[in-house]
Amino acid sequence: MEEIKNKIKINNNEFMNYYVFLPEKFKKNMPLLLFLHGIGERGNNIEDVKKYALPKYMAKFDIPYIVIAPQCLENNFWDYHIRDLENILERVHKKYKFDKKRICILGSSMGAYGAWNFMIQRPNLFKGIVSVAGGPMLPLENNLKKIKDKAILMYHGDKDDIIDIEVSKYTYDKLKAIDADNITFKIVKDDNHFLTSHAFKDDSLYEWLSKNI
Repeated sequence: MEEIKNKIKINNNEFMNYYVFLPEKFKKNMPLLLFLHGIGERGNNIEDVKKYALPKYMAKFDIPYIVIAPQCLENNFWDYHIRDLENILERVHKKYKFDKKRICILGSSMGAYGAWNFMIQRPNLFKGIVSVAGGPMLPLENNLKKIKDKAILMYHGDKDDIIDIEVSKYTYDKLKAIDADNITFKIVKDDNHFLTSHAFKDDSLYEWLSKNI
């Protein structure tokens, strides 16, 4: 994968950093993955984004997707940056012409919460979501119907000591109750919150992406 560092102005004196990863066999109309990191990688050092999870593995294997990995500003949460993320998507599309009908949002921990909330607020943007150890913060009763037809893959470790697995179980149960039928929930036995990084080594995640995005 080729990695390209970028930044976008988000207000009068602040910029958001982001990576674009391009596959070796890049071409137009490829699907795109938008990855949102966890709380520990916030700030203005873009290298921190590659410490864990999907960006960590971009130098180790090549996948047939364009990948965007932005960096949340220090002391902010992803919900503050939804419009900024939309602007990044538009900028990347102008340059690389990815397939707008095949965008998947992925997130781990804080990023999983952000991914759910972003998809609920902009359901027409995304074909699916990969959530690792997180869930929606918006009221579920009013919002899950907007996304019940999306492709949904959820991971959570049953020994997670940071974000209780009940967060994912509750979201899964609520989606199944409204007949969401393209949803997979993988409970990883004897795994803790570090799953938020190494879930992205799981071959079945990429098999799921190839079938759904």
